[in-house]
Amino acid sequence: GDDPQAPPYEFRRPVDYCSAVFLLTPRRLFAELGGFSSEFAPAYYEDTDYCMALWQRGFQVIYEPLAVIRHYESATSGGNEFAQVRMAEHQKKFLHKWSTVLQRHYAPGLSPISAARIAVGASGLRILYVDDRIPHRNLGSGYPRSNDILRQLVALGHHVTCSTLMFPLLRDEYSDIPREIELFDGLRNRAALTKDYCRCSDIVWISRPHNLHVFMTQCLAGASTRHFRLIYDAEAIFSERAQQKQALGGPSADAVEPYHEFALARSADTVVVVSESDRLAMLQSGVRSVHVVGFQLSPSPASTGFAQRRTFLFVGGVHGPDNPNADSIRYFCRAIWPTVQKATGASLVVAGYGTDQVLGDLNSSTVRVLGAQENLRPVYEQARAFVVPTRYAAGLPFKAYEAAAFGVPLVVSDIIARQMKWRDGIDYLVAGDADTFAQQCSHLYSDEALWQTLRANALQRVIDELSPDAFAESIRSVLNEGPAA
Repeated sequence: GDDPQAPPYEFRRPVDYCSAVFLLTPRRLFAELGGFSSEFAPAYYEDTDYCMALWQRGFQVIYEPLAVIRHYESATSGGNEFAQVRMAEHQKKFLHKWSTVLQRHYAPGLSPISAARIAVGASGLRILYVDDRIPHRNLGSGYPRSNDILRQLVALGHHVTCSTLMFPLLRDEYSDIPREIELFDGLRNRAALTKDYCRCSDIVWISRPHNLHVFMTQCLAGASTRHFRLIYDAEAIFSERAQQKQALGGPSADAVEPYHEFALARSADTVVVVSESDRLAMLQSGVRSVHVVGFQLSPSPASTGFAQRRTFLFVGGVHGPDNPNADSIRYFCRAIWPTVQKATGASLVVAGYGTDQVLGDLNSSTVRVLGAQENLRPVYEQARAFVVPTRYAAGLPFKAYEAAAFGVPLVVSDIIARQMKWRDGIDYLVAGDADTFAQQCSHLYSDEALWQTLRANALQRVIDELSPDAFAESIRSVLNEGPAA
């Protein structure tokens, strides 16, 4: 009577067996193993027996959630009453035949069902990944990196559950999430998150400090021990961003955080950060184990040339009016854009999750606010320059790296330059105030030789610093550190 589209039934995974109601197996392999064993004729437990034999031979049995069939239960057996008698008889045969192997399996019942949803014989770690919400790439704000981490964990052969903590789980969340990942609503099912999922996980990987705070104070409150390794993904050191915002007249760091960020980090077995400077900050605060896991990007430059491009571009997720991206583009439009537009005659395009809702009032004859886009390539193909006028930020600016990977030269604020550590005038242009930023924008827009140089050098930086192979190795090093003490 449950919903067949409920999350527990919607992810692809290795299982102990699949019912012969809809079991696909290679003909050659089926014949090689002798087909269904005659001892279970005419039916019941013959499919279970066959799948057990497959696992013993080193094969896997995979549950495919997208395969659908309508099945009339026991229709060929004369009804359930007859079938249940035969099932009981064949269960005894099955138990006798596989008694040694079954000692590794969970006892029948509902209590171990969360653990038993993955085949006992499957290799790989069981990892619970916790973030605000399911990390879709178009959300920006660190979610593209979270998405890449999830994908890499699956590629390395591990079994991953991705749980929300601040947002409810929605339908159709698999748009850019691998189907091998189980999705879980940790906002509405916090008790099950702790009782079922944490208990059967080898690793719990939690992104962002507020999520770790909730997890430690609500989910693990009162727990004397934990049997999983806790990895805290700082994603960014948010207290630094709060201090920068305070210097601009925003709320203090204390008003933003009801906890101490570095003390939280020390509660984890391992801390993951995005940059070497963040790693040093964590070590100086007393964190013992810190790994750097940055971004992965492959160059994908648009083919349009300098003369075919007419716009300035900003891409970034905007999650509320106080978001750093919202502040930076309002600042740009107020203090920089009038001068740039007058000098170049260009238009400004703003794209990204939430921009149309939060920044829609900026729309004018020279500014177009597009909101979230399924495909960003068309806007990058028309852009001559990408602007990152950020005034407060933490971590690393994915939007800047992504623009460089698309082959669009950058003009960035001094805060962004300190994060990226590229070369001013060689890899990008840097500006520390509004007037300089406007001058750099106009210079880049009008100088084709400079544009070509910055474009080529930035693309090379992406190749050197953001290789998928290096990203995979950084994830592997985090997982290989060893179990919790």
